[in-house]
Amino acid sequence: MDASYAVSKAALNALTVKLAHEERDSGVLINAVCPGFSAEDTQGVAKVT
Repeated sequence: MDASYAVSKAALNALTVKLAHEERDSGVLINAVCPGFSAEDTQGVAKVT
């Protein structure tokens, strides 16, 4: 996995958690959808096994 992809994904997850905690008392629901692993490489080359 590319380091920049991993860092940006972690940052978005952290932001989602932080916003959810901040808005908890206002009744606003904040969530994120994190896709699982796919066979396609981030460089556009599919890995076929």
